[in-house]
Amino acid sequence: MPKLILCLLFFCSSIFATQLSDKEILAQANNDFEQAKFAALQNPEVAEDLYIKSINAYRFLIEEKAYKNSQLYNNLANAYFMHGEAGLAILHYHRALRLDPTNADISHNLRYAQAQTNDVVPQNSFQEILNFVCFWHAWNPQLRLGLFFFFNLSFFGLCAYALHSNKTWVKKTRLYTGLLSLIFAISILISVSSFDQNIDGVIVSKESNPRQGNGYIYNNAFTNPLHAGTEFALLEDRGEWLHIELVNGSTCWIKNSDIALLK
Repeated sequence: MPKLILCLLFFCSSIFATQLSDKEILAQANNDFEQAKFAALQNPEVAEDLYIKSINAYRFLIEEKAYKNSQLYNNLANAYFMHGEAGLAILHYHRALRLDPTNADISHNLRYAQAQTNDVVPQNSFQEILNFVCFWHAWNPQLRLGLFFFFNLSFFGLCAYALHSNKTWVKKTRLYTGLLSLIFAISILISVSSFDQNIDGVIVSKESNPRQGNGYIYNNAFTNPLHAGTEFALLEDRGEWLHIELVNGSTCWIKNSDIALLK
């Protein structure tokens, strides 16, 4: 029933939205979202209606008007998150970051939403070692970019200075700044070129019981069910059932209706 109501509201809002300009629709959606945050403490029912209105308006701009804008996806994700739909929020944060991989605000929103999910999937040993050794790769992308420019400029400045000086400290400092510049350059390139390459979708159903095979005749893959917001890589698509891999390397089969793909 809630899904039916949401669809009807989306249909009605789409008809109403055709009478407004895109800028007016966006402004109204942003206003509804802000009002919902203030109303949440005093009148949760009013807040819920306002969140749904903002969600429908953002969806209209994305789905009907075909806007591909990272901030628009981020706004939609924020509205879903505040409405209690963590799975759809994480899904759209990922979509926003695919359009703008170095956006620090969206990255922060995604990490916060991930921290609120029920399924905290542990990383495998290799990932833990890699994150420990290359700890700087988890830093804010803008911070890494700033450090790259700092060390890069320092390196070339020292190269120019070394033309007129044979001091040992100049050569050593030039070597260190060059290495640090290279390290941060590689880190940034990895973030930009391979961001989310292992995340193909997100569980959006409130609760899902994956199986060891593609059907209900197979046993449950895990002792406990998975919940909305759990991310995965797609291994195989058999229509009604999908073979997926979680971030810790665990694999299972899940119903197509329980998930949403990033594409």
